[in-house]
Amino acid sequence: MAISYQHLKQRPFEPVRQHYGERDTMLYALSLGLGSDPLCADALPFFYEGAPGGLRALPSQAVVLGYPGFWAREADTGIDWVKLLHGEQRMRLHRPLPASADVVGHNRITHLTDKGEGKGAIMVTERRLETAGGELLATVRQTVFCRGDGGFGGKRRAQPAPHAIPAREPDAAIELPT
Repeated sequence: MAISYQHLKQRPFEPVRQHYGERDTMLYALSLGLGSDPLCADALPFFYEGAPGGLRALPSQAVVLGYPGFWAREADTGIDWVKLLHGEQRMRLHRPLPASADVVGHNRITHLTDKGEGKGAIMVTERRLETAGGELLATVRQTVFCRGDGGFGGKRRAQPAPHAIPAREPDAAIELPT
C-alpha cells in the first residue's frame, strides 16, 4: 500500500488525554542528567520538590506529553515505517509547564511533501498541548523523512533554506558525562 496524500492530510487523531505528576516531572529531569552534579543548586527545582520555589518542569518535557504513539506503523497510513527517519523537532512554549497537570494533545499532519519516486517524502506533524481546561501550553512540530515513500503524487513545495549556523559563541554551554 502506498501513501495517499488526501488520506494522510485528513487523518483524524483522537485527542490524547494524559496526567503527569510531580514524580513524572522529577524522573524526566533525572533521565536527562539533572542531578548528576550534587553541587549544582540551579538544577534542584527540576528534581527535588523541596527546592526553594518548589518543583518546576523542564520546558522540553512538552515534547513527550500528549504524544499519540507510533501511529505511522498502522496499515491504513501506507507509510513504510521501517524507513522513517526523525529529521527535526521544534517547540514553542506559550507558558511554563506545570510540575503536575492533566493535559490534552491535539495532533495533526500539517505538511506532506513528495520528493519524487525513489527520493522519499517529508512529513510534518504538529501537536498542540493544552491543559484540560483548554489553555495552550506548547506547540510541538516534528519533521520526519519517509525515505521509502516518494512518488505518491503529493504536492511539491520549495524546501526552506537550512538554518544558518551562528557565527558567534553560544550564550551558554553545558557538558554532562555519559
